Amino acid sequence: MDTHHDGGAKCVECDTTKLPWSTWAMVALFVVAALAGLAAAVFKLQDARKRFRGFVRSNHDSLGRLSDTFTVAWVTMQTLVLVVQNHKDSGGEDAPNLYMDWLSNFDGIVTFEFLAIFPGTDCLYKGYIWSLMGKTLAAMAFTAICLALYYYKKRSGDKMAWRVLKKLVWVSKLLLPAISLTISRTFRCNVYDEDESTEIKVLLVDQSVDCDSSDYQLIFVYAIIMVVLFPVGVPLIWLIKLHALRERFEATGKVQGVTRETLKDATASDSDLAPHLNDKNDDHDRASSSKMVVDMEDPVLSDSPLQSLFRGIKPRYAAYYEVFDMTRRLALTCGTMVADSLAGFVLFSLSVAMLSLLAHTQLLPFDTHLMDNMNSVAHWQVLIALVVLLIRDASMFEDTEYEIVGLVLIATNLLMLCMLLIPVVPQLRAEINKVIDGGKTAMTKRRRQTMAQLSSIPGVHVSHLIKRH
Repeated sequence: MDTHHDGGAKCVECDTTKLPWSTWAMVALFVVAALAGLAAAVFKLQDARKRFRGFVRSNHDSLGRLSDTFTVAWVTMQTLVLVVQNHKDSGGEDAPNLYMDWLSNFDGIVTFEFLAIFPGTDCLYKGYIWSLMGKTLAAMAFTAICLALYYYKKRSGDKMAWRVLKKLVWVSKLLLPAISLTISRTFRCNVYDEDESTEIKVLLVDQSVDCDSSDYQLIFVYAIIMVVLFPVGVPLIWLIKLHALRERFEATGKVQGVTRETLKDATASDSDLAPHLNDKNDDHDRASSSKMVVDMEDPVLSDSPLQSLFRGIKPRYAAYYEVFDMTRRLALTCGTMVADSLAGFVLFSLSVAMLSLLAHTQLLPFDTHLMDNMNSVAHWQVLIALVVLLIRDASMFEDTEYEIVGLVLIATNLLMLCMLLIPVVPQLRAEINKVIDGGKTAMTKRRRQTMAQLSSIPGVHVSHLIKRH
């Protein structure tokens, strides 16, 4: 309810004139930390920025792999949280407490309800309309700022202006499902009997909103426009832009660091390339080979803002797979909100989850086992979550403590994760070690430069400084 907030063990009445001092302290601390981080990012030393950029350039591939791994983990948790929320909104039973407690650690972060992490702060804004307007307008403002900054840098002759759009695309991958879920909640109304002869139709997510009122009609129209802009418009723009690069993906694809041009000029006597030359004229088969990767050093692709949408994906699937995956996420988190019943939610969700898992298993679209296995984990996590919720709704274990059932299912889930992730742990460890070694190398280089500068100062003996340390 709008007049209460979650106080942990009980529901606490809101009093915006007298919120607990701890709530205001946590909000103030959050705001100060955010402003301090922004100030540090803006006013950081030029020398430190150069060193950091040099470190990123020298460890670009490893950092990219780790970033992709982090993104998959984030996306998985976001999808799970939103699916469980949708299930509850559709009238389903709660998931096991152990599972809910685990997911609650990520709720508010992956859904971008940062203030909701702090008890009582949900009293600072009232109703669903605030959430809808706040998220959509903030997203549009962020997009406008990024576009303005991009055009400003481009007109100033900055060759790195495209990186602004690259960050916008990456942030959009994380933000889009949460924003789209908020928008889709506009279309779910419930009917209640006010008395024997009167019914009232209210918004499911905010029962203070009358779905027959003129105010709701304005919200409905606004939500329709936002649907066109966000869950429909953004993936459509991605698909159009990626399709324009489709021939580039195929033309510049390479095999284990070998360019396609090298393959064309090679002969069967080249022992290193012979396995890939069974049909030298069949470009389609070579592109679909598990050895094919997108050439990120290509002059066009290396400066593309869409890198986060095709990096690490085989050339054959690079033009559409990320759009397909975003469609899956939107279907699970937003499409389920239009279901009129719990049965419709479960049927639709299971269909999407199983078809997506089948497509991923058959395609294996990524160019490393690490990313293929990480995404397999993501698909299985969603499917298992739906199975757990279905078992709960079916009341199949009335004579058994549901927490025991939940514990067994979580243990099964962990065993499955081990089976999928253990084979790629060495590769993940290798990527992390490359980054660590790169950091050590950069620090050693910096130390030597500092010593060289000190040794050039008259009267300073570097050997004495070393002995002191």
